[in-house]
Amino acid sequence: MPGQDDYLAKPSGECCLKGSIHEGEGRGRFETVSGMNTYITSPKEGTANGNIVLYFPDVWGFFPNGFLIMDGFADAGYQVLGPDYFRGDPVWKHRKDRNDNSDPNFDYEAWKVKHITFADEAVPKWVTEVKSKFGNSDTKYACVG
Repeated sequence: MPGQDDYLAKPSGECCLKGSIHEGEGRGRFETVSGMNTYITSPKEGTANGNIVLYFPDVWGFFPNGFLIMDGFADAGYQVLGPDYFRGDPVWKHRKDRNDNSDPNFDYEAWKVKHITFADEAVPKWVTEVKSKFGNSDTKYACVG
């Protein structure tokens, strides 16, 4: 049915503010791609399958969980790239502690609009540059996030 259920994944809501932080460090590197800080992690030597995973972070942005997930895809043979469309302002920076005690002055809806507006313009350009710089005519792409 047309309407609000046309999403494969619905826009972020209050449930997205809950989660847990895993321990570990990513092994990738950072590079600027189309003006956005981008985490890039590659398969180990001899395991590359020639394909690329585009990792689109949730509201938590860049932090250990995301890096470890991206590294896991690289372990499966994929080149993995993830853009920081939050520009260093992920939602976790607005929490007082790991127990989900958010800053009472944090306006989640305004934060969301700010970053969605930026991402709507920046991500298509980023994808174009990723394809040009990292892919070739035989590359297959998968998107996760």
